[in-house]
Amino acid sequence: MLFRSLKLMGLEGAKKVGKDVATEVARTAEARWMLLGAIVQTEPKMILTSQLVEVASGNAIAAQRITTSKGEDVFALVDRLTVAIKTDLLLPAEAFTEVDRHIADVTTHSTEAFRHYIEGVDFYNKYYFNDALQSFRKVIELDSTFAMAHYYVARMELDTVSRARAMQYCENASEKDRYFIRANDANLDGDVDRAASIMEQMIERFGEEKEALLLLGTFRFRQARYADAIDYRSEERRVGKECRSRW
Repeated sequence: MLFRSLKLMGLEGAKKVGKDVATEVARTAEARWMLLGAIVQTEPKMILTSQLVEVASGNAIAAQRITTSKGEDVFALVDRLTVAIKTDLLLPAEAFTEVDRHIADVTTHSTEAFRHYIEGVDFYNKYYFNDALQSFRKVIELDSTFAMAHYYVARMELDTVSRARAMQYCENASEKDRYFIRANDANLDGDVDRAASIMEQMIERFGEEKEALLLLGTFRFRQARYADAIDYRSEERRVGKECRSRW
């Protein structure tokens, strides 16, 4: 969604996005809140500041300033920022009963591997699949337990080793990512009914998710449920159409 919006605004490949542009992208995505942040210092300690902005009004409803403690890395910093933001959002009480897993535990403890992963996802979303594959394979070289890197390799190359590794390390991934991994495994097994069911469960759990809608539309087409396939693909494209109408 972010890449598509920036492309339509003529800002494809932009390294920095200003607040005005970020706000418009957030409105296009019908987001309620937007998080703006900056790294203001890296040595001797890393300091990160952020603002939580209500998209509709443009007002900042909270601000955070997090400083690394002795022995902490950037992942720990982000973990503490997440807790601060969660508190500032005034979420329902049920949200605070959920276990907050450390970001490194659901991705990687290697900052270099994480950098290549972000790069790979960016290439993938731009349909630069050869570049994406190269990035994800670099991730695996650095951290062979990174489940989502294996997931993308398995999707693009039907790599049986990465498919097995994605399932092997699935529990190390986030809850949302586990749905994608399991659905891809079912799809590669030829069990399109189970793959579609997993994507349905994900949408029910997390709400509108563009990639899940896209995959579910594809699965419905393969099930010869063409009307449903059109509905899901149309829903997946809806935000993109709204964005085009604005620009």
